[in-house]
Amino acid sequence: MTKKLLIADDDGVVLATLSEGLRRAGYAVLEARDAESAYRVVDMGRPDVAVLDVRMPGMGGIELSRKLFEDFQVPVVFLTAYDEQDLVESAIGTGAFAYVLKPIDVARLIPVIETAAVRGREAAGIKGAMDKNRQINAAVGVLMERYRVSMPKALEVMRAVARRDRKKLHVLALEIISATEQDNRFFDEFREP
Repeated sequence: MTKKLLIADDDGVVLATLSEGLRRAGYAVLEARDAESAYRVVDMGRPDVAVLDVRMPGMGGIELSRKLFEDFQVPVVFLTAYDEQDLVESAIGTGAFAYVLKPIDVARLIPVIETAAVRGREAAGIKGAMDKNRQINAAVGVLMERYRVSMPKALEVMRAVARRDRKKLHVLALEIISATEQDNRFFDEFREP
């Protein structure tokens, strides 16, 4: 399956050269000349890896990287003409998977992109599992508080209901949380001022 890449760089020559080289290497390439456009492109169709220039007008690559990973779990490879330690640390702090100095040799960039894609899938899987666990833990807490039962009992009942209703445990947990939020909204309306 062809990997989809987002390339974002405000330098038109770098953007065109890099995009063409990666297309020839077999990638589907989406392009953006600034961070805001890049974010919109990702929002319309998640790429496997985003290759971002660190310094772009507006939001900038580092802030964009943070948003892409938080909102879409897209792994990022940074491109820059600068080899500044604080910039490297900021880039790594956003969860970037690699930092490549310009000028870029497409042949040397490909293994970096492939590694970022694999590590990105692993990180997204871990984040997804953690999110599901948080939802299940929250639902167990709701049941414990509402029905005054122990954690093992609340989890046992959730598992039994999930099996009976043929639902995944985290889906049932989301339903419990949603119902509780709805209930709390009405409770707040009936409370005296």
